[in-house]
Amino acid sequence: MSEANLRRTFREYMSPFGVLHRVENKLGGGTPDAAFCLTHPAMRVARSGWVEFKHVEDWPKRATTPFRIKSLTREQADFLYGWVDAGGRAFLLIRVADTLFLHSGRRAPEIFDGVGVERFLTSREAGWPARPFPTGGLLRCLAG
Repeated sequence: MSEANLRRTFREYMSPFGVLHRVENKLGGGTPDAAFCLTHPAMRVARSGWVEFKHVEDWPKRATTPFRIKSLTREQADFLYGWVDAGGRAFLLIRVADTLFLHSGRRAPEIFDGVGVERFLTSREAGWPARPFPTGGLLRCLAG
């Protein structure tokens, strides 16, 4: 599954809970892939923020090799971190092999720099098998 497919799947499953806008910004580097405003049915309060979609085929072959996302740019990491640091909501939704991981934008610079697999796993907001798509879990994290 490519990043574009991940974005389309996210939109398909999450759009019944609010508004999702794909963002293509050629002027400002680092703007995340999508803006969202979602409402969790049990909470009835809308939450808005940003999400950047990334896909990595597999884990590093050696345990000592840092986990890196080649398509994550410094500008993207800085945007996500800055947004969260200012009090907003911003996330990285990363598919690695057959698993989805949600990381706070606060972790984006660390992930950009390369992080040990153990640290990547323990610093996440949540993780799920990629199939079936974890609509409920993502909604709890993004809109909860």
